[in-house]
Amino acid sequence: MANNPEPYLQDIIDRHLPAKQPDGQSARVLKVGSELMAWAQHYFVALRDVGSHARQTSTARSSPVKLLLLLSNDCHRNAGGIRSSYESLYGYLIERYPRVSKNGMALRIRQNGLDIDVFPARLMPGSTDDHMLYRSDDQSVLQTNLVRHVDDVLRAGRSRETRLLKAWFQQHEVKAPALYVDFLVPEKLLCDVKPHKDSLQNNFMHMLRKIAQRDFNPLLEDLADPANDENLFSALMTSEDKKRAIRSAQQAMMARNLASIIG
Repeated sequence: MANNPEPYLQDIIDRHLPAKQPDGQSARVLKVGSELMAWAQHYFVALRDVGSHARQTSTARSSPVKLLLLLSNDCHRNAGGIRSSYESLYGYLIERYPRVSKNGMALRIRQNGLDIDVFPARLMPGSTDDHMLYRSDDQSVLQTNLVRHVDDVLRAGRSRETRLLKAWFQQHEVKAPALYVDFLVPEKLLCDVKPHKDSLQNNFMHMLRKIAQRDFNPLLEDLADPANDENLFSALMTSEDKKRAIRSAQQAMMARNLASIIG
């Protein structure tokens, strides 16, 4: 193992942090926000940052900005619901930006290398922030709560371990959706580790040992959305990537030093 494993691992985390916010990014995001509010008019409820940056688990590969546009339940209530809201907002944005695309549940605005994903969401009846999103790829509706996702991940307090695991996945060319990993770490991989026994090295190796398991492997178990157990975060990662992660973790268990496992 490295002579000083804690600073060694922290350095890896630091090297995988997102680059400094480019000049003008805040102004561009604020401009988009004001235009979203103008489109929503009296149906506007809130605009929230719901990406991995907000969850404090972002890496250099994270999408820069993910904005949740919360609309009241009255929005398009009798005129197509959230699908109409999605399509209406798309039409509004393409009139104002040269590069707008449908990206699953989001509308992606690309400006000078900056991607801003906007998620139009319609509040559920009688709910504070549970909402519906429209999936453009299969024309379906998803009920969830992206606001709660941010709060739950922040409350779990596993940002360092999550970022470290994302760096390890990246090194081994494992595609693991950020939201899945953000919940996998506290809910499955470190659920049995007591906070007072925390050590970055011990926690990292504990996660890899679990991923390497031949029986009761957490990657092969269902992991449900806490806001709606009909949604499975675990389904976001392909079986091939899960198998690649398991093989890589099993090889890591035979490594002679920490530098051979992650660098």
